Amino acid sequence: MAQPAQANAGNYPDFQPADPDIPTAAEFQNFVGEGMVYVGRAAFFLDILGHPRPTAAQPDGLVDPAITIPEMLNRAREWDRYMAEHATAIALARQVAQQVVQVQPPPPAPPPAAPAAGRLKIPLPTKFNGKTGDPAIAFLSGCLNYFNMAGVGAVWDDNYKIRWALALMEEKAQRWAQNQLTRMATEVDPQGRITADELRNWNDFETFFGAHFFDHAEQIRLREKWAKATLIQTGSAKEYFIMMDNLIMKLGYPRESEQVMQKVYQGLKTHIRLKFEDGVFPTYDQMKQETIRYDEMYYGIMSKTWQEKKKEKDHKKKGSSTAMNTEINKTETGRKLTEKEFLYCKVNGLCFKCKKVNRQIKGLAKDHPNHPQKESVTSSGSGSGSGSGSSFGKKKDVPKKKAAKVNETTAEEDQEEEMDEEGTVVDDSKN
Repeated sequence: MAQPAQANAGNYPDFQPADPDIPTAAEFQNFVGEGMVYVGRAAFFLDILGHPRPTAAQPDGLVDPAITIPEMLNRAREWDRYMAEHATAIALARQVAQQVVQVQPPPPAPPPAAPAAGRLKIPLPTKFNGKTGDPAIAFLSGCLNYFNMAGVGAVWDDNYKIRWALALMEEKAQRWAQNQLTRMATEVDPQGRITADELRNWNDFETFFGAHFFDHAEQIRLREKWAKATLIQTGSAKEYFIMMDNLIMKLGYPRESEQVMQKVYQGLKTHIRLKFEDGVFPTYDQMKQETIRYDEMYYGIMSKTWQEKKKEKDHKKKGSSTAMNTEINKTETGRKLTEKEFLYCKVNGLCFKCKKVNRQIKGLAKDHPNHPQKESVTSSGSGSGSGSGSSFGKKKDVPKKKAAKVNETTAEEDQEEEMDEEGTVVDDSKN
């Protein structure tokens, strides 16, 4: 559609559907939303310059999906005229301000400033489709963020903010938005003012919106979780505060209240509560910062101390084991048994002392005929008695020795018996 001459100068949105002959309701809805944003910024600029706003009434911002094309084009022309009036008012305000500047004496040259950044384009909140729970919370947060960043929070009145938010609803939420706009037109007093608080006050509208689209079952679960004594710190303080921040936000509790801060403080670990015994902090953020900093420092010191103690313990254990194995493996000739030889003797019950001369004899060293303490005993057929070889087959009155026992050898017993013992080694094959 044709655009008025002042439209280009005002730089306001233009309704340009993909098919000019068959525009869609969605295209018109986007055009109306951009127009509302432009008008809000223009009103803010006029208020700063002290120039009066246009007196024309704002066209309807709600779009019915069943709107006809002629009605759509007619309303688009109304929005064009409305935005053109604001553009004309801005141009006139600039001319007046420029004339005032020319009459006044020139001010002293300001210091050189950094180059101005490009104009920041604030994105609109994501349209709300009627899903309950987190999408509803995100929509309200997006609206508040836009009010603050676009600079319209102090310019738009609460009813205008509500109408603007209702215009951003679609699908399931659109029918609900239409009902609220109908109430704004019908529920009025004789002076034409809206009687419902939730439709003329933004804070009341947030509560009213939450009653319809927040997940109330989840709210009940979260309140029960908040009331439980098991809501305590189990990991680091940083992880604990991430959990509590999310819970407080979803419940809508004020973080700076004494009850909330005490609940969070009681859930901290013991070493933190001992450090901050009074539990009094100026703000919630300061409590979070100080406790997280102390918790990280505390576990850093404890981790270092534990590692040092473990290293010292392992070193002592290794030294003790090495000394014991050295004593056990020593032989009279100074040769040490290899680890393989030592384990072989231990498993098979062999004498450690006999192993030094490569003899494999089972039993303890004190019980072997080849390690006598008082008198050496020879085996039959190879003995060296007091008589001649005719002593074969005769019994000799000698002290009886215990037979070598199998699988009773221990490293400690062999070590004790190997000290100061000498004897003749007897070949195992001759016994």
